Amino acid sequence: MRKTLQVDLKDKFWYLNYLETQQKEIQQLISSRTWESALGTIEECRGSMDFFGFSDLFPLFEELESAVEAETSVRCSKALERIQETLNEKRIALAKRPSQ
Repeated sequence: MRKTLQVDLKDKFWYLNYLETQQKEIQQLISSRTWESALGTIEECRGSMDFFGFSDLFPLFEELESAVEAETSVRCSKALERIQETLNEKRIALAKRPSQ
């Protein structure tokens, strides 16, 4: 039988906070048109999504990555907005879960 590491609720909240911080950093990098740095930060975010149980965010970050690669600020803003909405929804859902 395979053992899996359980990520507790506190860790999931920490990761959501991390993603929000990184999202703000990406926004700053896009605003200053530092596209390559933004791509690196996006890749950092995606690196541990599976571990923390947020692999469903992956397509949103792929959408953002595509917008950054195209250097399209409007698409980037829309993608960042969708990511923020999803992070807010996840935070609310986690808050409603009983403690483990």
